[in-house]
Amino acid sequence: MNIHTGLLPLNRGPNPHLWAWLDGTAKGITIHYIDGGIDTGDIIAQRQIEFSGQMTFQSSYDRHVEEGGGLFRDEWHKIRSNSVKRVKQKGEPTSHTLKSQKPMESLFYNGGLELPIEEFCKQAKALLTKSKEISLNEPQTAVNPITTNKTI
Repeated sequence: MNIHTGLLPLNRGPNPHLWAWLDGTAKGITIHYIDGGIDTGDIIAQRQIEFSGQMTFQSSYDRHVEEGGGLFRDEWHKIRSNSVKRVKQKGEPTSHTLKSQKPMESLFYNGGLELPIEEFCKQAKALLTKSKEISLNEPQTAVNPITTNKTI
């Protein structure tokens, strides 16, 4: 099973919390079974997260992680006793890859994680728009914005 920092089937793939902010989709946590696809397994539990007040991209991620741990604790007794009701994912899926976020790397490395979330999104969207001129045929690497010292 996997704890996904997004509300599946929205934002399948890496860093779903990032894409929820950028795409304006609901934010939350999903615990799901792992199958042969990318974040396509049956859902064990979900919890939507509401955000208010000032926060940074990093603090919003931290809140997702905290909520994920809470949801897992709340569901553990059902998971352990194998009494979980499997729920098929419903709705139109969206997905992203590490390559999708490549244009935002400079933001991840240059203090962007500590920007207010509104400013982070504004700058990230500008970088994504600018990158549409880049050829997708060029070899690229990408980084995980939360562990920016590692190339993935």
